[in-house]
Amino acid sequence: MGNAAVTYSSGLRLARIALGLVERPLGWTYESIAETLGVGHRTVQRYARILQTEFVADNGEPLVERTMRGTKPALRLRSSVAPVQAGLYQYASVMAALRYLPLAHGTVVGDGIDDVLRSIGKDSGLERHTAGPAGLSLSFYHATRGARSYGEQDDVLDELFLAVVRRHVLELEYKPPGRDPFRCRFCPYTMVLYDDGLYLHGQATFEAREGSFTRLLAVERIRDARALRKERFHHPQGYDPAQVFGDRLGVWGGQPEPVVLRFTATVAHLVEERRWPGDATSERQDDGSIELRMAVPVTPELVSFVMSYGTEVEVLAPGSLRGHVAEQVQKLATLYAQENNDDE
Repeated sequence: MGNAAVTYSSGLRLARIALGLVERPLGWTYESIAETLGVGHRTVQRYARILQTEFVADNGEPLVERTMRGTKPALRLRSSVAPVQAGLYQYASVMAALRYLPLAHGTVVGDGIDDVLRSIGKDSGLERHTAGPAGLSLSFYHATRGARSYGEQDDVLDELFLAVVRRHVLELEYKPPGRDPFRCRFCPYTMVLYDDGLYLHGQATFEAREGSFTRLLAVERIRDARALRKERFHHPQGYDPAQVFGDRLGVWGGQPEPVVLRFTATVAHLVEERRWPGDATSERQDDGSIELRMAVPVTPELVSFVMSYGTEVEVLAPGSLRGHVAEQVQKLATLYAQENNDDE
């Protein structure tokens, strides 16, 4: 390599970095490289210089270049020499962007979007449409009640995205709310967007428990994740996320029950303008109200949905859902009654 400082162990690490760059066409941060190889930041900087000067094509063109992942320095293969697999990664990024756009900024998904858009703009001569005050950034906007931010989880999201795309098994640490964290092996079947938040749906196995368990994990609660490059999974035969989540009002599952909701005439049009899960049917009443019938699990999400309509909706069935809503209404009445008393 023309560098006397390169030893046998250094050569192995350089090879691992090169292979890692093939799997990460959008770049690999110095910080993540250092953690993976168990070396310091200065060592990574030295390896980066060696790769940039010595890892070249037959025509002398460098195969590796320095880039930035947000505010973090990173290495990546030059676009002119990136392997064909990069197209899969970029294509997956665009596909994900269509679903996760409000969450993309500052993450690996956002990097993929920017990379593809730059390539398309350059190759098609669209630069004047993609930058400046007249650019397309003014043409589209996603309004949200509070999208979750994943910018601080870039390395974790990088591993999750890679595992979902390439079907790698994950080793991860998860922190449920109000409980101790746990570790497990996880087959990430699908990355799900719900209420402007990301979830992983798949199969978990635990060292202390036999068998595997279907789980839905909130991405922001995943503290650490590592894709096992040598271990791949296959989706169960007939698996389809549209069928898994199609009969739920949200993402949390359970046994479907017949649910009947009566909406007032004031909001009846909102019911008619939407598609509802659980083989839903709706029928206008003589007074202009509308009854919505569907078979869905009775979950906290369903209770919250009903509560969001306030007095514009009444639960007719099942009794368990009506009881849950009544309980929440009583708590709200007590809460606001106390506040009024305090004011007095």
